[in-house]
Amino acid sequence: MQERIVVPQSPKHSLRAALLASCVALAAFGFASGVQAKPVFTTIDPPNSAVTTIVGITDKGVIAGYYVDDVGYQGFIRAADGTITTFDPSGAGGTTVSGLSSKGAVAGTYVTNSTPQAGFVRSPTGKITTYAFPNSPATDATGVNASNVVIGTYVGGDYHSHGYVSVHGSYASFDPPGSEGTGPTCINDAGVIAGTWADANQVTHGFVMAADGTITEWDPPGSVLTYVLGINATGWITGYYADNGQSPAYIRAPDGTFTTFVVQGTNGTSSVGINSKGDVTGGYVGGSNSHSYVRTANGKIDSTKIDYPGAANTTPSGINSKDAVVGTYNGNGIDDYTHGFLRTK
Repeated sequence: MQERIVVPQSPKHSLRAALLASCVALAAFGFASGVQAKPVFTTIDPPNSAVTTIVGITDKGVIAGYYVDDVGYQGFIRAADGTITTFDPSGAGGTTVSGLSSKGAVAGTYVTNSTPQAGFVRSPTGKITTYAFPNSPATDATGVNASNVVIGTYVGGDYHSHGYVSVHGSYASFDPPGSEGTGPTCINDAGVIAGTWADANQVTHGFVMAADGTITEWDPPGSVLTYVLGINATGWITGYYADNGQSPAYIRAPDGTFTTFVVQGTNGTSSVGINSKGDVTGGYVGGSNSHSYVRTANGKIDSTKIDYPGAANTTPSGINSKDAVVGTYNGNGIDDYTHGFLRTK
């Protein structure tokens, strides 16, 4: 599939533009008067998408994800001005995206009809490089950082999943001691990698690997299953875990200190992304529906203005340093599709 670029239409100089200017003026008056402005929600869907999944947002507002249309799974990236570019590696029969670097490079996985499952990285300029661990029947690329260090998983001859790091086309395999299934999920620009690993009983734990290759295994206190979903520029890690009672979210500091929390009135809370300030976003279940929240670094949780208006389910997936949140929503009473969204203050 060739790349396709969809550019949002610019507003015409007309009554509409004048009304827009009036709205901006009123918003400015609201700020000057000390009235908190309502958040702005923008739906994000590539053309003909039936299911849109967003994986992250950079501090410059670049958004990446993948979608399903009548052809199959395809990747996309959305520039800060709203321009959407869709893409697939050459010969791909299905493309998913799992990572986004601070510079706008995208990591993901694709399949073809004739070759093993492989990973890829799409550079900010559109160049796609593929990754296939030697002699492996299946390789994923799950993350990439600003230095183009790529992480992912591959299936080994023992049929277990192992982690790898790739720099300039070379591969280095790694596993926490005792792992029978390693899944690196995120990497920051300092080269610190975080993820999960499974022991012989298929119990999942967390790990962090320093840039020098030192691996530290860990779990939040009381955890019986640990999941790792995000890392920020200074090495703070976030995710959630099960503790035989609730399913709390956690934040792990670089010194190994844990902060755990749940949204009040719920039995389970997940955390999926953490920004450079230490603010996190995640989800929780209220009744039979999924909702979202933002927790600031000082511990304040806002779960009242994060859901997409009118949606039955809202699932966040990332947050940037400006506290812009991205994710998906559905059940809006208009259609049965799953849409992407951007929430800005």
